[in-house]
Amino acid sequence: MNFISHKPTAIRLIVLTWILLSGLLMLLFVSPAYAVPVQLIFDTDMNGDCDDAGTLAMLHTLQDRGECTILAVTTSQGGAVIPGAIDAINTYYRHPDIPVGTCKWWDGKTNAGNFMTYLHKTYPHDVDGTCPSAVSLLRQKLAAAAANSVTICVTGQLDNIMELLQSSPDRYSPLNGVDLVAAKVKLMSSMGGKFPSGSEANFNWPGQRNAEAAYYTYAHWPTSVPIMNSGAEIGEQIYTGARMCMILPANHPVRKAYEIYLGSGSDRMSWDQTAALYAVRGLSDYWTSQTGGKTTVNPDGSNSWAATPDA
Repeated sequence: MNFISHKPTAIRLIVLTWILLSGLLMLLFVSPAYAVPVQLIFDTDMNGDCDDAGTLAMLHTLQDRGECTILAVTTSQGGAVIPGAIDAINTYYRHPDIPVGTCKWWDGKTNAGNFMTYLHKTYPHDVDGTCPSAVSLLRQKLAAAAANSVTICVTGQLDNIMELLQSSPDRYSPLNGVDLVAAKVKLMSSMGGKFPSGSEANFNWPGQRNAEAAYYTYAHWPTSVPIMNSGAEIGEQIYTGARMCMILPANHPVRKAYEIYLGSGSDRMSWDQTAALYAVRGLSDYWTSQTGGKTTVNPDGSNSWAATPDA
């Protein structure tokens, strides 16, 4: 289990990359050919923060450039509004058939944020609360994938990943959740924690299952599958939003998400984008990484890094 660290000289490059990947300047560039697009599942807690919306837009642009294939989007939130709003973004980006799964544990518990309610009401979509459970969709997509071929990018609490690891054999696969992950997942890129040690909301937001899910996931994740952590200290130094709201059309759903959440002309820290960019492009020349050690998540959701060989 590893974590990203900054190359100080890369900050400006990363900011410019967000502008490109947000689709703002995409038509001005010739997309390179990617022989093997990353097979990606995006697990998001899109609801309380607009950076998830920006991340999904970025992933759609990367898919259009041939760098990844979005197999599914799963949400660690519940209800009908949130998956519908996610599908509205998928539909706007001309990928309406990407399946969406929701965390059924949250049904009846989650009130959709203002920008999610707006997207759900305003933009075309055909997904609602009847969509499959996230764990069922995760198992279906992993079972159908080639061995060690799927990258999971998680930008929220780890409820769905915990439930995947706890899952039993079903119609999609005779393997239990841990064995299915070991057989089919190449990498998990997670936006969570604070490094080298600390506490961060995705792992320990009060009154939710964040701490339980993070603790269980890191204790039961198969050791053969690497996890790369992009901690809060990475994304909190990178700001996006204001330029996007200047350039995108006024009715663009992601622009609206940022404007409703932040107000017009404001920037937001880019926590989730860092994990997603790593999931698709790896370190590239953006970051270095700390490896050869072990991440521990405690029962209260706090985390620490020990520079010792992975156990």
